[in-house]
Amino acid sequence: VVADAVTQVAGPIRLSAPLTFGVIHLAPALTDFAALHPKVELDVDFEDRTVDLAGGGYDLAVRIGSLADSSLIARHIAPVRKVVVASPSYLDRRGRPATPSDLGGHDILHYAPEPWRFRVGRKWETVRGNVRLRTNNGDLLRIAAAAGLGVCILPSFIASPGIESGELDVLLRDFPLEEAGLHAVMPPGRAATARVRALVDFLVARFGPEPAWDPCWLAADC
Repeated sequence: VVADAVTQVAGPIRLSAPLTFGVIHLAPALTDFAALHPKVELDVDFEDRTVDLAGGGYDLAVRIGSLADSSLIARHIAPVRKVVVASPSYLDRRGRPATPSDLGGHDILHYAPEPWRFRVGRKWETVRGNVRLRTNNGDLLRIAAAAGLGVCILPSFIASPGIESGELDVLLRDFPLEEAGLHAVMPPGRAATARVRALVDFLVARFGPEPAWDPCWLAADC
């Protein structure tokens, strides 16, 4: 049994992943992986809380952000960039901020509890505005921004469709935001199994090194 686990891409994989990323991007990837490996049984939880991998019996988690030091094994999959956006209708009413400090006079749609930090020159600057909406869900922020309620910061994998369609405009391109990473995180024993290694390799090939959702965000005319 141990030898088969190390060499055969077969058996159960219990996976945890963030809700929005899971629904938009991970779900199609997992169905393609399952089609390639019919002997693998997937057990998938989409939720934004950080689960206890070992205690919860998970083989793998896909996580976004900085990773705390731990005994877990992590593999970088792709960068996760953030972008400042607002709707054209909101900008027509309120004006377009030219610097991060200009956001102090704008309505803010805020992903709690993360602060807004911009690279201004050689320093990081924290910005606060009038918080119109606070939530822990990126989809709600995107919908509210497209409806003209204010300015928000979104991961590019959530914002890109709205940017491409013209629902959202990108702001403050010259002031970098802190980047996050997309990681596969595993308890030490799980990382040695062939099925988990195969899934992680598949996700790295699927999403990295530069994710497909970023070209519009990176283009000067987007």
